[in-house]
Amino acid sequence: MFPDYQNGICSCGCGQALWGRRKRWASDDCTAFALAIWAIIDGQVGKFEYFVTKYNSKKCAVCGSRRHLKVDHIVPVKHGGGGCWLSNYQLLCHSCHVIKTNKDFGWKQQSADTLTT
Repeated sequence: MFPDYQNGICSCGCGQALWGRRKRWASDDCTAFALAIWAIIDGQVGKFEYFVTKYNSKKCAVCGSRRHLKVDHIVPVKHGGGGCWLSNYQLLCHSCHVIKTNKDFGWKQQSADTLTT
């Protein structure tokens, strides 16, 4: 993923020269970047939530609610969306997430009438 260059250049791809005692990353930012990329690829949910929340304004993509947000695959895993990058994730509130999940799996919504009887 990040090649270990032997030519004195940072392995993250920033092009900075290594200096001092640094052997792979030119700065602490380069190290943090590489570790964040690894955490995302490794499937660490906390990193997904952090970046998806950071770039999606902390609101539901459907209704705009800011409560009970969940990270959701735009293209469902069952349709090949599991190996996608962060662009395949969105924030949905609990209600919108339930509706989308039911639609993705072809499950019927229970009407209010069937819930009360």
